[in-house]
Amino acid sequence: MDRPSRRRVLATTGAALAAGLAGCTGDGGDGDGGDGGDGGSQLEVSSEAQSRVESYLTADPAADNYDSITTMGGMSSATVDVGAEGNGGNFAFAPAALAVETGTTVNWEWMAGSHNVKAAEDSDFDLDSGSAEQDGSYEFTFDEAGVANYYCTPHQGVGMKGSVVAVASGN
Repeated sequence: MDRPSRRRVLATTGAALAAGLAGCTGDGGDGDGGDGGDGGSQLEVSSEAQSRVESYLTADPAADNYDSITTMGGMSSATVDVGAEGNGGNFAFAPAALAVETGTTVNWEWMAGSHNVKAAEDSDFDLDSGSAEQDGSYEFTFDEAGVANYYCTPHQGVGMKGSVVAVASGN
């Protein structure tokens, strides 16, 4: 019986390991680049909504905390951290972009600092938590489909911006 060479054993082991890991490295994506999902079922975010979110969140060079839309389908509520680490301090919304089904209530919870939530000019929704404050919270129920682009008034200049995409239930 011939004994396999060390090179052959290593090559076979490496090939088996690579094949085993191949199933773990896929993005599980939904094909639109807007997944990131850390809860609930995947939602189909339209290319128009995706484009609006990306244009808004990447237009300002100071904003550095957006990388994809987090999907939260099938959930009755979702939370956005206000004053999360980003943009050079506690000046971020986390997640920066969120997709939810219509009927979902989004809760913004202050983590650190004095902040607010204010609708941007191109927002389909009138978000307004009032004046900037510490230890605050704000909630809004998205009863219809659309894109909510928003910012923190005192920290807009450092890129503290976020987006919520409300997708019609069943899409």
